[in-house]
Amino acid sequence: MQKELRRSLFTAALAAAALGGCGEGVNCSLSACSGPSPAPSPSPPPSPPPSAAGSYFVTGHAGLSVSSSSNTIPFFDSPQAADPYALVVADPLASITAIQFEAGSTTLDIANLSEWFPSGGNATAWGIRYRVYARHNGNGDNLYEIDLRKSGSSPSTPVPTQLSTAVIAGTASQPALCWLDHRVFDNYRSADQSWIVFHARGANNSCGTAADQFVAVQASMAATTAPLVPTATVSGQSTPNQLQPLEALYGATGLITGCLAISHPPVDAFLQPTTKVPLVQLDTSMAVARTFTQTLTGTGITGGSGNFISLGVPASPGVSPSRIWRYENLSGI
Repeated sequence: MQKELRRSLFTAALAAAALGGCGEGVNCSLSACSGPSPAPSPSPPPSPPPSAAGSYFVTGHAGLSVSSSSNTIPFFDSPQAADPYALVVADPLASITAIQFEAGSTTLDIANLSEWFPSGGNATAWGIRYRVYARHNGNGDNLYEIDLRKSGSSPSTPVPTQLSTAVIAGTASQPALCWLDHRVFDNYRSADQSWIVFHARGANNSCGTAADQFVAVQASMAATTAPLVPTATVSGQSTPNQLQPLEALYGATGLITGCLAISHPPVDAFLQPTTKVPLVQLDTSMAVARTFTQTLTGTGITGGSGNFISLGVPASPGVSPSRIWRYENLSGI
């Protein structure tokens, strides 16, 4: 019988100091770090960040409400009603009328991706670079983004583009996306390298369990680029682990240098992990760069009734938004 709930805190030693140090070339002497995993294939170098602060268009919902109860975005666990108002874009420095780029009752907001520009260790300029949303099309629905950064002396009004080949309802090669707890990883110094990570339908045909898969899209993905379903091959294991990125790791300028992630093992018939659950460090392409020797003895589920919970507390001021994670060990004593 369980007589005690034992809790341990995964602090900046995991989310910033250890991970950030290991990921940025500093010798990692903490016992929580194991040797590096086999080096992943190198990813293409990211595009260089903008050299200077810019100015931005603004977007928002406006106009008359358009009601359409049939226009729902088919997230697997919780279909969402499309926003009844149109999406418009405007130049805040011009006297022109806002221009509609999406009709009412066809879209659902997903995230805003920001960028900033450092000077002397401080962010001196900030703006929303991308608005990301789901668009209803009656064919599984897709993700779209609109780039709001101005370019040129007389910038033309931006137009949205499809973000990857991701289909919200899923395809034969991509699991259906869940509305549950999708996470945004803002790459503040190079916004096109930002990620959005979704839970996806697990092998048990549900969302929010240890069987979940995960689907990641990056702001730089073209309409013909497949989203990433991050997994990790484990020696002696026929089924790969599902990788769940949790917390971005930042350098001094706001660039993402890696992620803290859970490496979810396959589950048994009772949806319990078949092995202890590892914590890993991912590189900027979402490949495993390091596995920690300290493992989770519970399910490793985050949010809700999970046992690996973000307290949402900054561990230190400044650019790096490190967080404290609480792990509840539910095993008996």
